[in-house]
Amino acid sequence: MKHDFLDRYADIDSPVHRLDPRVKTFSLFLFVFVVVSAPLSPLFIAYFIPLFSLTLLARLPLIHIFKRSLVVVPFVLLVTVFSLTLPEGPKIFANVLAKSWLSVLSMTLLTSTTRFPDFLKALEYFHIPSIFTNILAFMYRYLFLFAGELERMHRAAASRNLQGSFRRRLRIAGNLIGALFIRAYERGERVYIAMLSRGYKHDFHTPHEFRMNSADALFLVMFSFILLLLRFGQ
Repeated sequence: MKHDFLDRYADIDSPVHRLDPRVKTFSLFLFVFVVVSAPLSPLFIAYFIPLFSLTLLARLPLIHIFKRSLVVVPFVLLVTVFSLTLPEGPKIFANVLAKSWLSVLSMTLLTSTTRFPDFLKALEYFHIPSIFTNILAFMYRYLFLFAGELERMHRAAASRNLQGSFRRRLRIAGNLIGALFIRAYERGERVYIAMLSRGYKHDFHTPHEFRMNSADALFLVMFSFILLLLRFGQ
């Protein structure tokens, strides 16, 4: 797993990338709120237009954004598959799928145009609880380590020819997950103690100073106006 799997395209130079992270975070969270509260109708597809325009303006690969946004589909299917047996099941399914997909699409756009430390700093600016931002920070910094650890454990199991029936392989997988959890917990304790000994105070520092300019203000006003127009102009 690559370390930049979340913000791989965050260093592209584009008008969207140059926007203040606080403006982008507020705007796209506002987009999620408006989409979730909007009634489902044939005009609902219009909410896709602002995201598509921003993706093109940011010069992001459309395939990359589309693939990342599909992560929500299995969860939606798992939650709403039983609703299809109800009289209004198809409508409920379409409502949840459309809103969930647009929400994940907007967050994918946000993380693809914002460096992850800047995104966490923006969340801190909006007084998001530090426990939440710290969990995200540790996950981002060390997830690739545990992915590599799991890959090495799987390779070691394969080299010992630990095959057999499905039940035996399932037991081996359970043991690997349990061992990985213990290693992750122990490593997390060591890393946290090391960070505290070096003056860690649960806040974030980035090499970029947040400064709003006229372009940021113009984007915020225009994007908010478009969302309000879509929400109440139907």
